Amino acid sequence: MREISAGLMQPWEYRVRWYGEDEATARRSVASGAVATKPTGREAGAEGPSGR
Repeated sequence: MREISAGLMQPWEYRVRWYGEDEATARRSVASGAVATKPTGREAGAEGPSGR
């Protein structure tokens, strides 16, 4: 979410990267006002104890 706040990514790009959505689905989700929550994947530390 910091990438969006900093202007480095569009909200739909964030959804493509972190939610695994295709571009069309991500754009529709953003346009419909879907709320992004922190995903449970790499960003949440699922890759193990080494961090990143």
